[in-house]
Amino acid sequence: MRNCFKKMLGIAAAATMMLLVAMPGGKVKAVSSSIMTAEDLVFGQEIKETVIAEPAHMYYYKMELPSSGRVHFTVSTKITTDFAIYDHTGAKSVKYWDKMLPSSTGITYIDKEIDLLGGTYYVLVGAYYSGNTLPAFTLKATFESAEESFTEKTEGSDNTYDTARQIDLGETYKGQIAKNDTEDFYAFKLDSKKKIQVEMTCHNPVEYSTAYGKHRVGFELRNEDNKAISNFFWASDVTVRREEKELDPGNYFLYVDGNGMMCPYTFTIRDITETAKDDKSDSSNDNSSNNNSSSGSSNESKDDKNTNSAYAPKTPTKLAAKANKKGSKSIKITWAKQKSKTSGYQIQYSTDKKFKNAKTVTIKKNTTTSKTVKNLKKGKKYYVRIRAYNQVGKSKYYSGYSKSKTVKVK
Repeated sequence: MRNCFKKMLGIAAAATMMLLVAMPGGKVKAVSSSIMTAEDLVFGQEIKETVIAEPAHMYYYKMELPSSGRVHFTVSTKITTDFAIYDHTGAKSVKYWDKMLPSSTGITYIDKEIDLLGGTYYVLVGAYYSGNTLPAFTLKATFESAEESFTEKTEGSDNTYDTARQIDLGETYKGQIAKNDTEDFYAFKLDSKKKIQVEMTCHNPVEYSTAYGKHRVGFELRNEDNKAISNFFWASDVTVRREEKELDPGNYFLYVDGNGMMCPYTFTIRDITETAKDDKSDSSNDNSSNNNSSSGSSNESKDDKNTNSAYAPKTPTKLAAKANKKGSKSIKITWAKQKSKTSGYQIQYSTDKKFKNAKTVTIKKNTTTSKTVKNLKKGKKYYVRIRAYNQVGKSKYYSGYSKSKTVKVK
């Protein structure tokens, strides 16, 4: 016979049912058979219920989440069991796992994770079949905060176009798609035409619905009329998803949708306008030169704009410049190899110490640590400096330049 667990909920939530259970030594314990008598669930502490008298078919526990985050439950008993989480009223089901069957060992072991907004909840453990006594069982819950940049509780606070949180370009934010918070909106404003990059990662996703063909948290850009202006991009665990878009001045939104999944996530929207311009310049220079070299003028302020990113590499070290044999009109430049966030290097050399009208050589392998520059002017003093770059998709991110070295050509 199907149990009356769900039917009893409304009655149990409204009534204060204090059942007494005999304990060893003649003591008596009250059974938490309604939300009015629910015991507090303390994270990290195991609850052990030993039933030695006829109790109700369910136990209630009050759970307080200080913030949005992930709760991990483990339950162990010996009969077919229902396990559920209800909202702060005790009347609305947030998640219901029914008919959890015993294994071949005769033990029903429930191991579940769920992402929830901060607030009050009620956890229920009950017998699946009516007439069954819920035997001894254990219950334990642990909690990990999502550390959201914008605190959400109960029903969420940035779930619509009208309640979108205002964000700034270049800042990294943390959010969470939960079982009771399946979408988020963020608003940002552009004062001029810009090329932006959206970067997003979903961390340790947990599926809560099988009604979707794809189970991945995703995002899209929307205009001030809440109309999509980009494709819907999927963010997955560990993999960082980056998408770029040129936008006119105006108000825009980043829309995040759970699509049947739960997860904490991080995202950043960056202005890569200057980087995009520099990429075009590099491409033009590279196409007009052999030996992975390009030439052109540069100045320090333009270079500095490419360094303001989490993807920018460190400045190369151990730069040295040495003139080759007399009459060669060439110099050999060496530096220390670096792998972290480094795709290649750019060398600049000039007869002017401020690098006016400097020539640029692009090295496209991060394993290369030397370069010979030819066709220089005999007897002239040259200034040399180097920086690293990191290729991310279609964009390049640069380190600052090293201190310059001087060398006189033979």
